[in-house]
Amino acid sequence: MNFKKPDGPSVEDIMAYWSRGHSLQETADKFGKTYRAVEQMVSRYSYRYERNFNFPHVIHAKRFGA
Repeated sequence: MNFKKPDGPSVEDIMAYWSRGHSLQETADKFGKTYRAVEQMVSRYSYRYERNFNFPHVIHAKRFGA
């Protein structure tokens, strides 16, 4: 078994940041990942982190025209 703790941000951190209304490029820049890596992560895990458009932090995000 591998008991080493992974370095860097977890999938939970990245997906939570993306689900708050940030673009893929903003998310990649914040966590030091490539655009492609974040895009693949979002496509793989987005069903768990669906964006809920009823919350103000999402409605007022700049990528949704606020």
